[in-house]
Amino acid sequence: MDGKKSGMATCNPVYKFQKAVSTTINGYLNFLNDYKKRFCGISPQNVIRFGAREWNNLPLQEKDRFKNMDVIRFGDRL
Repeated sequence: MDGKKSGMATCNPVYKFQKAVSTTINGYLNFLNDYKKRFCGISPQNVIRFGAREWNNLPLQEKDRFKNMDVIRFGDRL
């Protein structure tokens, strides 16, 4: 059994910055995009898990800020 690892690896995986998504009409997706930029070292699964918890704890005024962002449409991009 020497030299074999059982279970999880001993070092944590390092996740690179994920591709940023354009602004949408969905406030939750806009929030996750912002959350992903702030915490770029965590896995995509944890971005969703922790981001959903944060979204549920936000007051309505803060949620409205993400819902009312300027939407970039495909024709408007350069």
